[in-house]
Amino acid sequence: MIVTGIGDEAGNKIETQIAASKELGWEQLEMRGIEAAGHPKANFHDIPDQAFDTAVAQLEESDVGVYCVGSTIMNFSKKLGDPFETTVAEVNRTIARMQRVRSKYARIMSYKPGDDEYQTPPEVFKRVKEVTQRFLDAGITPVHENCMNYGGMSWKHALELLDKVPGLKWVFDTANPVFNFDRSKGKPWPRQDPWEFWTHVRSCRAHSRQGRNVDAGKK
Repeated sequence: MIVTGIGDEAGNKIETQIAASKELGWEQLEMRGIEAAGHPKANFHDIPDQAFDTAVAQLEESDVGVYCVGSTIMNFSKKLGDPFETTVAEVNRTIARMQRVRSKYARIMSYKPGDDEYQTPPEVFKRVKEVTQRFLDAGITPVHENCMNYGGMSWKHALELLDKVPGLKWVFDTANPVFNFDRSKGKPWPRQDPWEFWTHVRSCRAHSRQGRNVDAGKK
């Protein structure tokens, strides 16, 4: 078992994130937003090269690894109508930087659905499948988070996505179901049940968001 967490929940600066990991006894972090070398906070795959190089040097000096990268790929700020080329470019940047820090998991999503949508469009499966394959070809496991996205509309939508995208794994966030509607049921949609969601996806998870991350091959 590997215990870790998202660094920017301790602070934006790389120094703060490293200090928090040391205080908690963590040997690895999940990198998401980061501020380094005087550059404003941005995602780990989007910060300028100078900031990235500085962050990597500080991580290496502190013996803190990067277990997972919490990317913004297809997250809830993105829509299915956005050009796919934008997503592909984001994937390529993420892969290059993950290989530099020898990270093994990339957190992704599946775009934000419209307020009244309750079915996953075929284009979502197509895009997530291509993104997944690009990561797998690079030796990285993509993990999809249940959040405000098509795959997170219910546990049934999650399993449908996993079924249609071979190689994709799940990162389960215990907090997200309580503020998301279960769009697999009739209106008015009820809130999702976290335990119900978990019991259906746990066999496909490689990562757990409540701060405890478990390798897929371990029990």
